[in-house]
Amino acid sequence: MESPEEQENRKIALAVELGVACELVSAFEALTSNEEPNPGVGLLVLILLLNVRRNSRKQ
Repeated sequence: MESPEEQENRKIALAVELGVACELVSAFEALTSNEEPNPGVGLLVLILLLNVRRNSRKQ
């Protein structure tokens, strides 16, 4: 069974991977449609990650 720290690290890694995946999708969409990339989704995921991590450290 995973310790709480290992579970938190796994959640953080998943959130980072999700943010990177969103950024990649945005970049590919921009390449195929000649539009500017939209960094919003990936940045929101990373901001959420930082907020969750800060709150978990307070507890």
